[in-house]
Amino acid sequence: MSRNIEIKAKIEDYQQTKKIFARITQNKPVKLNQRDIFYNLKSYRLKMRTINNDSHELIFYSRPNSADMKLSKYKRFNIKHPKLVDKILSVSLGRTGEVKKVRQLFLKDNIRFHLDRVENLGDFIELEYVIPEKESIQTAKKNVKLITEQLNIKKKDYIDVAYMDLINRKNKKHHSEWC
Repeated sequence: MSRNIEIKAKIEDYQQTKKIFARITQNKPVKLNQRDIFYNLKSYRLKMRTINNDSHELIFYSRPNSADMKLSKYKRFNIKHPKLVDKILSVSLGRTGEVKKVRQLFLKDNIRFHLDRVENLGDFIELEYVIPEKESIQTAKKNVKLITEQLNIKKKDYIDVAYMDLINRKNKKHHSEWC
C-alpha cells in the first residue's frame, strides 16, 4: 500500500490560503469537482470518488482519527463502471454517506496541497505528503512540520476525522435538536 502523512485543518481565509499555496508551490491550482461516496467498513475506509463527472476511482485506506499529522495507508483503483460498483457496494456494505467538494489542487514534488470547499461544511486545507519508498516516517513528519509552520495553522483548527465524519456529526446534532 502507498503511504502518506496527512493533515487537515479548518481555514478562515480561503483567498489568502490560495495565495500562500501558490507561493509555496510556484504553481497554479487544478480545479477538481469531487463527489465521494463512503461505504461501511469496520476497520478501514472505502470510498468511491468521482472527479469532474468523468473519472472514477475506489480508494481503500487506513488512517487514525487524530487532530495532528497522521499516517495514511491507501490503495487506489480506477473504475470503468461506477454505477455498477456503487450498486454492488451499497447492497453488500451499505453507504455511510456522501461528500461533495470543490478542490483546488496544488502540487509540489511529492506533496499535494488541497484547498477544499466542502458542501455544508466550509473551507479546509489538506496536505498529503506522499512518503518516498526509502524515506522514514520520522523524516516525512519533519518535512510536513516545516510546511505547516509556513501555513501558520493553529492547533485548534486541526481536524481529527474525515469530512464524512464531520457531516455525520453535524447531521446527528441537527437531528437531535429536532427530536
